[in-house]
Amino acid sequence: MARPLGATHTREELAIPTGLMGLRGRSAGHLPPGDKMTLLDVALDCIRRGWYVFPCIPHSKQPLGALVPHGWQDASSDEATVRRWWAAKPDANVAIACGPSGLSVVDCDHGSATEADARAWMERAGLPKTYTVHTGRRVNPKDGTLEYGVQLYYSESMPSVGEFSLGGGTGQIKSLGGYVMAAGSIHPDSGEAYEVMIGGHIAPLPDVVRSLKTERKPVEDDGQPITENRNIRLTSIAGKLRNAGLSAELLETTLLQINEERCDPPLEEEEVQRIAASVSRYAIPAPEPMAVIGKSAEVDTSKDAPPPEKQARPVYPIDVWKDTAYGEFGSLCSKGNLVPPKFFIESFRTVIGAIVGDRLRSDIHGVHARAFTIRIAPQGTGKGTSDDFTRSFFLQEWDGLVRSGEASLIWSKSSEHHWKSRGLGAWLVTPASAPGLLKAITPKPLKKNETPNPLDEWRPMPRVMTMAEEVRQVFANFQNESTGAGLESVLCELYDRDSFTATATKDRAPESGELMYSLLGGITPEGWVGVFSKTGSTESGFLSRLNIVGTERTGTVPTLIKPDFTSLRRRFLPMVAALEHKEVVLNPSEEAIARMGEWFNSFRLADGVPKARLNIHAWRTALHLAWLKGHSRIELEDTEGGIRCAEYLGKMREWYAPPEGETRAARAEAAIRKVMRSRVRVTVRELKAATNSKKISVSDWDKALASLVKAGEMRIDVSKTGKKTVILLKQED
Repeated sequence: MARPLGATHTREELAIPTGLMGLRGRSAGHLPPGDKMTLLDVALDCIRRGWYVFPCIPHSKQPLGALVPHGWQDASSDEATVRRWWAAKPDANVAIACGPSGLSVVDCDHGSATEADARAWMERAGLPKTYTVHTGRRVNPKDGTLEYGVQLYYSESMPSVGEFSLGGGTGQIKSLGGYVMAAGSIHPDSGEAYEVMIGGHIAPLPDVVRSLKTERKPVEDDGQPITENRNIRLTSIAGKLRNAGLSAELLETTLLQINEERCDPPLEEEEVQRIAASVSRYAIPAPEPMAVIGKSAEVDTSKDAPPPEKQARPVYPIDVWKDTAYGEFGSLCSKGNLVPPKFFIESFRTVIGAIVGDRLRSDIHGVHARAFTIRIAPQGTGKGTSDDFTRSFFLQEWDGLVRSGEASLIWSKSSEHHWKSRGLGAWLVTPASAPGLLKAITPKPLKKNETPNPLDEWRPMPRVMTMAEEVRQVFANFQNESTGAGLESVLCELYDRDSFTATATKDRAPESGELMYSLLGGITPEGWVGVFSKTGSTESGFLSRLNIVGTERTGTVPTLIKPDFTSLRRRFLPMVAALEHKEVVLNPSEEAIARMGEWFNSFRLADGVPKARLNIHAWRTALHLAWLKGHSRIELEDTEGGIRCAEYLGKMREWYAPPEGETRAARAEAAIRKVMRSRVRVTVRELKAATNSKKISVSDWDKALASLVKAGEMRIDVSKTGKKTVILLKQED
């Protein structure tokens, strides 16, 4: 039977279990040899004292939604239920629901650097000695200073306190509606265990704690990273957004975006959704009445309807990469700056795809590890930083599985041939044309009496990557009728396969080649619109091959701190190097295939936005996930992750689609209308010359004229000799 909220336990009833007393300095996950205590034992010890527990995600404070969908409200003291939970997830963290357990816990995170400091603070604040846990927090994530967090347990529950200040220490009171991690659980940030600092009985709730109230501090939304009190800060921001008139749906989307880009580390998606749902319960305030001095004007009530809300920018599913090397890289790089983690994650993934070539693939047509990734963001928002950090990870010697001092896995000089013949590694090249790309990979002729160097031969074929903070010039080359169209066609081919043909021109014969190509570039939103309104790339299919990530945030930090990649490099790069000796071919399970088909057939985008190749993007992401997780095939969970990333990509296509009127076809229509208004009747040949159709592109010009004819603005008459004449029927207002 559940204990009523607020019930008080006796001192004898709340004697601390011996199992938890033994957890000082260690955790259930870090026990000495021979010590058999598990996290299940921790949970059982808690419920034997009448405490209500529930499982959290391993190394996290987030409730394990699959087992406790309502979080702390599903907490139980039933032994059978607890055993069932930890049988399903043995490494789940143990959380104690304070209210049902009759507890008030003083959770003081800031103000102490050592145990001596913490004890001095307790005495200074007048807090009675009681059972106390040293939390897993070890340093302040904002400035790296040492911190000694403590949690003091008192019997009797009370309203929780969001933020208090007492005797030089700050923190929260966790009681009704709150929960704490039991000693033995692992802290999500430090990886250290919660451990008993002071054992013994739990003291009654003292008046000094009972009288504490939430300290209201103004929260200035300065756009800086949110490293402390993330839940409180997001709740405050959500309140301001709700008061500004955001609907529940738009509030959730906006809050998820703020969490993704500013919280360090981000909160779990479910926690952010709960914040948004909680704040959305409050009605949007009515506008303040306006005082009118003098005679009021007539009001057109037909215009009273509020304008439609702007579509919220899609939220990148960052949790897809949780507990993977890609996610860890993104977290390391984004810590302490304003660059969104997704830029680092997608940059890292793209470079890995270029490095592994065909050593990581699937038998599904078009599914390999490579990508064409474009980061769209304003100037100074991290495109170059994500390039630099990613380069620095790979542009160093490192220790492999069989040798130390391995050469870097990416290089810019063609003479650096350490990995060419070994099936791994990528050469950084920026092509200006299709012939230029072909020339770059063609070996130089041998000089007289010179013998070829086997190490300088690509095996099985060149692995080339373009990595540019500003990739606009590469796209702009597409406008060049003699070289650009050929380059665009070649890149489209290289997305799908490992061979290409450079189209013939009046100056050259068609040429072909083989290589594995990857693209990582950045561009501003203005540059993006400019490029895609002046090229036929949306119609050519090139847009459908791009992996688009974007942000609109602005702001910088005074100093960028370069991450320490030592540990991640030591653990991850040997996994990459292992592909030299054994390729990995991962094919999907039947369930994964069925799920992908179901999703792709039902997924819809706005009219005019291509859905093409989203399934290929999803499979390529799933391939990476399956490899990172050590799966022997692409499992259903990998496929779900791939689908979430592909849905984000589809929404990004909608978000960054060239505005109506700024495409080449739209500009061709405008040019045709302008000429026809003055001439009314003109031959097709004369109309093409007057509107410079070759500059627009003949195909787009033809589409524009056909569209105007279909709309009834013009008609085309054909004479007996085949001459076509365009006649203006009506003029557009």
